[in-house]
Amino acid sequence: MSNPEMALLGNDGPNDAVAAFADCARRYCNWARERMADASDEVDTALALLSELNFRALALPHAEWQDNPEDSERSEWEAVLRRFAALPFQLYELPASPAALEWAGEVGDLQDDLADIWRDLHSGLNLFDRGQPGAAAYFWRSFYWGHWGRHANAALYALHTWVADRCCE
Repeated sequence: MSNPEMALLGNDGPNDAVAAFADCARRYCNWARERMADASDEVDTALALLSELNFRALALPHAEWQDNPEDSERSEWEAVLRRFAALPFQLYELPASPAALEWAGEVGDLQDDLADIWRDLHSGLNLFDRGQPGAAAYFWRSFYWGHWGRHANAALYALHTWVADRCCE
């Protein structure tokens, strides 16, 4: 494990990092299935959970592929997608790639971002709850860099910008 990862873990080991991530993932997944609260409270909750997921994902240990998770039912994902439709906005301008100096004209979808994050976290929780923390860590870490992490960081950008535009006017 590298020094930056150890700094994130503190005195805890890799198993504690996986358990801490699983706890945060479970809170996110439970939140995604709850009844919608006040829109500004929901934005605050999303910002807090996405920030913690980012932090905890960086501390996940490197693990080897062991098993595929069970896919979430499409109807479950659609229910989560509908739940996020009540947020104060849906579409937003995606920031450009760090290597690009011009806007690429891409639009993000907050509702889709949050639902896709739920699907990937939920799939990893299926592995974790089946007693396969190493497989869950592999899945969460690899999908952090390849899928849900991109959605999470795009959503953080959009939510942060939305709050900042309103609090500082």
